[in-house]
Amino acid sequence: MTARRWLSGFRLLLLVSPLLTSCSAEARSWGAERGARLPLADGSIEVALRPDHGPALALTPDGPHRWIFEGRTSPLVGGSYSIVLKNRTSERLKIVVGVDGLNVYGREVVAGSSAEDVGSIVQPWGERTLPGWQLDSDRAQRFVFSPPEWSEGEGRTESEIGIVSVQVYREWHPYPLGYEYEKDSAEGGARAERQRRNEPSGATAPAPPAARAPIGTASGDDVDSSVRTVRFVPATAFPEVWATIDYGNAERASHTRPRPRPREWDYELLGLDVDAAADGTRIVAVEPGSPADTAGLEVDDVIVRIDTAYAPSPSVTRRILRDKEPGEFAFVRVRRGRHELAVKIRS
Repeated sequence: MTARRWLSGFRLLLLVSPLLTSCSAEARSWGAERGARLPLADGSIEVALRPDHGPALALTPDGPHRWIFEGRTSPLVGGSYSIVLKNRTSERLKIVVGVDGLNVYGREVVAGSSAEDVGSIVQPWGERTLPGWQLDSDRAQRFVFSPPEWSEGEGRTESEIGIVSVQVYREWHPYPLGYEYEKDSAEGGARAERQRRNEPSGATAPAPPAARAPIGTASGDDVDSSVRTVRFVPATAFPEVWATIDYGNAERASHTRPRPRPREWDYELLGLDVDAAADGTRIVAVEPGSPADTAGLEVDDVIVRIDTAYAPSPSVTRRILRDKEPGEFAFVRVRRGRHELAVKIRS
């Protein structure tokens, strides 16, 4: 079943069941101060990006609708993460999440309107954990931090790579005529429409990234993730509140993750032995059956890029590979003769 055919049955909305118990349990431990907080109605919406290893990314407000991650992005590459949504209001809400410009349901381009975008229904005072890209009603593929050229948005939404977008819709209720909510909804919808069409709106318009982000989001392993269709009538055609989270911002601060020792394997560098080359790192040996061998790397391949490091020296290559947690990925570009190959290695 194709993603488009599957989505055709979900134009009302999707309700994401609590899945990946370990991720959900970890998600409850992050503090609201580490994520983005969007005021709404009698409370707020809280959003966090939670790597599988380490705390949620510490996000800094950068305007009324924008948050940025100011830590180092390179240590994140290869690791899986989840997006945690918390509804801290007394209303049921529809929350549309886009990663690198693509809706987490079916990887369609986010349109910015309630009629076109599939989203999660989050109950009052409830929360949802989005583990990855939803493939169908039962499966998802994990979110994996990656170099930008591995992003799901490559070739489609390049200007949005490194960005998580959040759009929130309140539910329609038959309020008495003239209720103040109607005025607020119209004003919020107009602001959202200006944002969607990239029209300037003073300080309220989120600025697009100035340059290509250092990292994006690729697809990882398939996991169980069940969703079902529920009825939800939005009060507005455009989001009531919205935010952009720039997780691929330039590296300015420190963000380190705990690295358990000893390693679970008895060979170094995922089965590689390396030496210096003029424009990177030359592979001088590949251990049979190792992750490097499984990925198709060969002796005399020259690593010209690994994760976010260009023309890496042997010491840089060793450091990046040794820092990989079990199950994480290394994104490698190698030169083989006159050709360059892109390879993803699973640790």
